[in-house]
Parts: sequence; structure tokens; C-alpha cells
Amino acid sequence: MLHLRAHRRRPRRSEQGAILVMAVPGIFLALAAIALSVDLGRQAVEKRKDQSVADAAAQDAARDPANAQSIALAAVGRNGFDAGAAGASVVAERGKVDASRVFTADPTGTAVRVTVISQMSYLFVPMKQTLTARAVAQMGGGKQGAFTIGTSLASIDTSKATLFNGVLGKMIGGNADIVGWQGLVNSHITLETLRQHLELLDAGVQFGTVDQLLTSDITLAKFSQATAAALNDQGDSNASLFAGPAGITSQMTNTSTFRLGDMIKVAQGSDAAALAADMDVFGLLTGSAMLANGTNVVNVPNIGVTIPNVGSTSLSLKVIEVPQTYIGPEGGSVSTGQVQLTLTPVVSAPISVAGLTGATVAGSVPVALTSAGGTGTLTTVTCPNPNGGERVTVDLKPVSSSVSAPLTVTASVLGVAVTYNVTTTGSGSTDAPPQALDFSYPSEFYPTAAPKRVGSAPLGLGTMAGLSSTGSLAGTAAIPPLLAATVNATLATATPLVGPAVTTALKPVLDNLDTLVLKPLLDTLGVSVGAADVTALKANLVASCGQPRHPILVN
Repeated sequence: MLHLRAHRRRPRRSEQGAILVMAVPGIFLALAAIALSVDLGRQAVEKRKDQSVADAAAQDAARDPANAQSIALAAVGRNGFDAGAAGASVVAERGKVDASRVFTADPTGTAVRVTVISQMSYLFVPMKQTLTARAVAQMGGGKQGAFTIGTSLASIDTSKATLFNGVLGKMIGGNADIVGWQGLVNSHITLETLRQHLELLDAGVQFGTVDQLLTSDITLAKFSQATAAALNDQGDSNASLFAGPAGITSQMTNTSTFRLGDMIKVAQGSDAAALAADMDVFGLLTGSAMLANGTNVVNVPNIGVTIPNVGSTSLSLKVIEVPQTYIGPEGGSVSTGQVQLTLTPVVSAPISVAGLTGATVAGSVPVALTSAGGTGTLTTVTCPNPNGGERVTVDLKPVSSSVSAPLTVTASVLGVAVTYNVTTTGSGSTDAPPQALDFSYPSEFYPTAAPKRVGSAPLGLGTMAGLSSTGSLAGTAAIPPLLAATVNATLATATPLVGPAVTTALKPVLDNLDTLVLKPLLDTLGVSVGAADVTALKANLVASCGQPRHPILVN
């Protein structure tokens, strides 16, 4: 028993030092991890420094792409980068940036890509890391201009109230009193304030970018409410036009949606200028009404405009493209004014023909008008230093008009009633070479100044090429034998004169159709047909002008 106890009391072998053996590798691993993290952190810092150097060099070089390399080298030196160090280099390339924002080398381009390469030695590992940073800048992208083509005039002819309400009111979906909106021609809002109030109307909707704002579906009522709120924020008394049962918002019963992007085009990189641009409220409202109407045809049985020798005039209108706004750098274009329109006056006019008594021409005269619209291009932006402005070149597309009307002429010859069936036909077209409009900043920019017009107005329907009337004697009452010879001789002389007499009578009718109906209607809708109204918008011109846009792309 004593032997067993002695055996059990034998001391165990010591395990001191085992933990140290296990800890040493862990310590080395931890030190290695720390060293690696330090080197990776240094690498990130050096990469950011190189990127800043590349950014600054690209912006400087973009001001003079022809001397990009020397300018870039000077720029990196000022920013503490040693281009002569081992493994270091600075390369500036001249090129172009396409619509997808991809840089392509081109000796004639206005963009510059700067590539900065450096080498970094790790502190704890015997190796080096090559760092590369690239930046692209473009001077042309900094000069941003803006214009609207197909703008509304600065006043509404209150005598045409029935005309305007009958057309635009149908697009809105009710019987809106468009003339009652007259005060809005002097009001303006920015897209930024409109965006803010559209978001407030719907807590679940956020427009993080301008593109999201322009491509979102909006109802006329919501657009109207947001516009009213924006005007109210500005202290614009015209906000009251939207309120109450008779207000603009209540009258917008058309529940269709539209997209602002269908009348406002913003180039890449021009979001800030777009949000700051002053927009014509009346133009926005009429444009949104036309967009919500889609390509539906508006039919008005009687436009209610008084025209001499015309009993009534009906209208059929389809607006394919509404007034357009462009915001962005030089070279951008928008097109507008695609219209299909038929005006049909019911005519009853006296004509003068030798030998005929009480001669009158009567019937419907449908005049069809088709326009392919016009294109406006922002040709030049000149920075205010001290003078500046922009040039918009307008290319008016051909406008065609035609008339084909079966008419009836009634008269009497020596007491004998006679009737002629006359067909009047004619066609015309207008075309003009591109014309440039120059706008001086800021005096000729909206909202200070009204639009400038190119093209002819009125369209000149009364001078259609080839307008003529031809016809034949349809019949007479029984002619007493004693009068037959005299009547027939008179008719033989009068018949060739009837056509020219009808044409002469129709010319003032068509001229009045131009000035009393067609021109004021299209002007109020802001649709360019045979002419173009162009307005230059400030669109943050001074803030953006002359500043290189950067970085366009890192590639």
C-alpha cells in the first residue's frame, strides 16, 4: 500500500513553455498581417494621390489639347509628382469621348486622357507595386448652353378665346379657359423646384437624377399641383390661377401620363445646368397637355373665329412633336413642329363675272397642312468674358399645303338661273436654308427677352402655287327661244371667267385663315410650322462656362 501511494504522488512533467511555442507563430502572423495592412493602406493613399495628380493634369491639359503632354508634365510637377523617378511616367493623349463616354485617341479631339504611373516599395516585403491612375477631361463639355425651339409668344390674343379653349381645352380633357392663363406667360420655374415638389406630392417617389425626373410618368394634375407649389414658393401671385374649382388643376381631367423628357433633352454631364434652367410655365403647361393627348387627333366642329365670307370653320389637328428644349454642350440638337392640320372653312362669297348677276361661290374648302418641323442646333457657346452668348442654327423643314374643293357657283343671266360646278385645287410648299440666330448674354436670354423668329409668318396660304378653279355649266332652267341666243352667247363669254373669279374670291379667305386662325393657334401651342421661335435660356451659363468637365471617364 505504501508503494502504491508513493507512485501516485510522483510529480507530473512540467508543461511550462508550451503556450510560448504556440504563441510565437501567431505573433509572427499578426505582425505579417499588420505589415500587409500598413502597405496596403500606403498603396491606397498613394493611389489617391496619383489620381488627384492625374485629375488636375487632365483638367489643365484640356484647356489646350494641342499641347497636352507639356501641360500635363507641368501640372504633375506643381502637384509634387516626380515624373523622372524610377518606374514613373506621365502620358497625355488627345482624343474624343463618344456618347457612351468611352475615350478614343484622336489627334483632332477636344478631350485629353492623362495616365500617371508610379512605383511604390513595400516597407515589410522586398517587392514593389506599380500604380496606375487615369483621368479624362474635356473643355467643350464645360461650356453649356440651352435653348427652346417652338416657344409660345409672350401674349395671348383674348379675341381668340374660343379657338384656344376649343383646341387646348380638349387636350386637357375639359373646357379649360386657356385665355384665363394669360398671366402665366410671365412666370417661370426651375426643374429643381419642380422636382422637389413632385417628390413632396408622392412620398414614395424620389428622383435621384435628372434622367429619372425626365423619364418618369407624370399626370397633368400632379404636374399642375407641383407647378403651383413652385410658384407659391417664389412668391409668384400666378400660383392662385391653379387653385379653386375654376383653377387650372381642377380643369385638368385628362388622366393620361406624359414624360418631361419628351420635351426637354439634357446632355450627359449637364444635370446641374438643367436643374438651374428657368423654364417658361405657360410653355410647360401647353406642352404637357399636348403630350398627355398623345398623337390623338383634336377635332373642333367650329372654332368660333369670325372670318369675312365664311360661315364656320372646322379644325382637325394632330401634333406629333411638341416644343423642345435642349440643355448641354455645343453640337446638341432638338427637332419640333411635326404637325398634321386641316382647316375647313365653309365659304359663301360674292364673285364678279361680266354677264352674271348675283354670282356667289359656296362650299367647303378643306386646306391641309403638313409640316416635318424644324431642327435647332446649339452651334456655338461663347463665354461671358466680358461678352458672351450662344448661336442656334435653325433648319426649317419643308411645309406643304394643299386645297381641293368642289364648289358651286350660282348666278343669273338675263333672269335665267345658272349653276356652275367648280373644283378649286392648289398646293404650296415653303423651304429655306439653315439660318443662324445669335443671342447676347444676358440681355437676350429668357426670362429677360422674348423669342427670336426665323422663317415666314403668316404662311401665305392665299398664295399657293397653282391655285386655280376650273369647272363647267351644270345646267340652266328652260330658256325661252327668244332669249336662248343671247343667254348662250353670254354664258359662252362668262364661263372662262368663272374659274379666275372664284380663285380671286378665295384668296382673302385663305389669307384670313392664315392670320386669324393658323398663326395665333400655332403660336399659342408653341408649334413651329413654316417658322421657328427660338428662346435662349440662361441655364447656368456663367457657372459652367469655361470649366473643363471632369472626370468624364476613368478608363
